[in-house]
Amino acid sequence: MEEVNYRKKYRILSQKIKRYLIKQEKKRKQELILYSIILVVAVILAFLGGIFFEKKHIQADGNEPIVTIKETSSDKKEAATSTAKKVATSSSPKTKESSIKSDIKVDENTTSSTTESQITTNPNEKFPDKEIGGGTLNLSTESGNTKTSKEVILTVLPDSNVEQIGYEVEKFDGSKKSYIYVDGTFNMIEILENRRGTLSLNETIFGKEGKHTVQIVQYDNNKEDGKIVTYKTKDFFVKK
Repeated sequence: MEEVNYRKKYRILSQKIKRYLIKQEKKRKQELILYSIILVVAVILAFLGGIFFEKKHIQADGNEPIVTIKETSSDKKEAATSTAKKVATSSSPKTKESSIKSDIKVDENTTSSTTESQITTNPNEKFPDKEIGGGTLNLSTESGNTKTSKEVILTVLPDSNVEQIGYEVEKFDGSKKSYIYVDGTFNMIEILENRRGTLSLNETIFGKEGKHTVQIVQYDNNKEDGKIVTYKTKDFFVKK
């Protein structure tokens, strides 16, 4: 009789242990699945965050394009003096000149709205009929790039305030400033040699469907009134 009770207790204990082990195994599987899901979500968020940062780290305030300028101290003084002279023709010379000189702050990593308003369009009557000088220019959007595609299309969302287009230059003269224009309107100044970057486009550009043109120009005296020594151009198309 005691042996029967012992066997019965043993079976009950064995069943409890077995149920406990099965329960623990299910729990471990559930934890493993949960950890895997968390890991996948973290990787996706990190990837999307990297794409967003790369696309938006150069962005103008409102609808204004970004201007990045690298200048020597002498260039800063010349820019301030030139701006003061232009404004003097339509307002009080002394007051306006001092105001402009105090407002002009040129820094390698700072947007200069004063410089943008100072240089709005190319003073030459027109750009050359064909490319001149060394180096190459290519544009890129989500649709492709001008290296491999006949048409580069920028698709604009209805509620967009600022759009960007990528550019890549190779073998430019790094000793000269590169003036970048879109449809003949000044966009920014860069020191280019072999580089990739983005151009911020305002609504006057991306708001108009059809063909648009990016032009990069270098002048012999690093000023817009100089002789054009490098001229590269590429087209892109805006679609909504």
